[in-house]
Amino acid sequence: MSENRRKHPRTVIEKPTLVETGKETFGAILHDISASGAGVSFSLARPNAPLEIGDAVVLNPDDAKRRPGRVVRHYEGGFGVALSDDRSDEDGT
Repeated sequence: MSENRRKHPRTVIEKPTLVETGKETFGAILHDISASGAGVSFSLARPNAPLEIGDAVVLNPDDAKRRPGRVVRHYEGGFGVALSDDRSDEDGT
């Protein structure tokens, strides 16, 4: 039996998002998201990207708030992001 070690439940959303790395911005698909993480796959136009574990990224879905985080894992066709719970960068405090 598989054990789910996630702290927060994931919501499957399957929506386009922009991934900002500080060096480039590219389109991807946001598969699922929770309060602490997200699963992202590369678009067909860009089957992979040079993202390393620990790289800072910002997920920017077209109709939602930007979410900063760090790449924490790779999987075939995509990557996992641990989302930052520090919102101070967003409001300037």
